[in-house]
Amino acid sequence: MTKSKQKSMWNALMGLSPFLTELYMTPEIWKAGLVSDESRITLPQIRLMMLVAKFDPEGIRIGDIARILDMTPGATSKLVERVVQEGLAERISSPDDRRAAMVILTEKARKDWCRQLDWTNSFCMKVLSSRSEEEIRIFSEIINTLYGETCNKLFLRKQEPKEEKT
Repeated sequence: MTKSKQKSMWNALMGLSPFLTELYMTPEIWKAGLVSDESRITLPQIRLMMLVAKFDPEGIRIGDIARILDMTPGATSKLVERVVQEGLAERISSPDDRRAAMVILTEKARKDWCRQLDWTNSFCMKVLSSRSEEEIRIFSEIINTLYGETCNKLFLRKQEPKEEKT
């Protein structure tokens, strides 16, 4: 693949990102009953929930959330607390370190998350309806692979100790 085509592909992928993220913030989500009007979830909360869902049911440490989302521990704790207050997540003790707190989804959040994913999949299939099953299969494999590899690389990179300046 030429550098020009690579650049074009990445520009298209990055250009889609805000639109795909915005998908979770559309009125259709509220109309479908996936989130009540009283507890509209914010974009940072959605990012948190996506991350926690990836590590559910084992949970993920708040410190790891902060590193992955590139937030301060204090801001991460506040974000987690808002999601806990919404009844979508809960803090649990880490089995490895009693000083560390972990976050897991609540049963309500697991059900809501599954409903939201079903709705999202339905929406995406409408968007992709002009494509063949083979094109959709290939697209799905590529996106899932990119997502998994990116999350893993980001998680591992964020765990590396920072070099101290001397």
